[in-house]
Amino acid sequence: MTVNELTEDDYSDAVLEDLKVFGAALGKRDFEGCAFKRCDFSRAVLRGCCFVRCRFEACDLSNADAGGASFQECVFEASKLVGVNFTRASVRFPEFKECSLNYCNFKAMDLRKTHFVGCSIREAEFNDARLSEAVFTDSDLSASQFFKADLSQADFRAARNYSLVPGQCKLFKARFSYPEVMALLSALDIVIGS
Repeated sequence: MTVNELTEDDYSDAVLEDLKVFGAALGKRDFEGCAFKRCDFSRAVLRGCCFVRCRFEACDLSNADAGGASFQECVFEASKLVGVNFTRASVRFPEFKECSLNYCNFKAMDLRKTHFVGCSIREAEFNDARLSEAVFTDSDLSASQFFKADLSQADFRAARNYSLVPGQCKLFKARFSYPEVMALLSALDIVIGS
């Protein structure tokens, strides 16, 4: 199915499978309670689209232009969202499961209570983001930035490769697991020995 085959402006509780929007504009459409399965939105222009309580399963949204799009209470599962700049979209209460979020921009976004479970989140930007009570379980955070981020009560148990500098982000009651928590000491320029 291609974008030209989408004949409606509003879709509710629809299941859209194998939709190909690669590099095209989706147009101003509203999707509520829809399931997208194996759809290709890579490099697509999503401006003016509104997704409410939608599920994206095994979809590719890599390098999609999300500026002016709205994602409300959406779940992304086993999907690629590489290089998406979410700062230009309206995003509320998303959930990411086993997704690739490498090189994404979440700068200064309100992502409180967001779940990033089993995700690859390499070289992403979370600077100034509100991530209190966010969950990063089993996620790889290599080279991701959290400068001035609020990580109060965030859950980093079983997360790996994070680089957080105490004093440069808010870590009040954040949860960590051993041995990964030792990474917090690397920025302190101290010597640990027996």
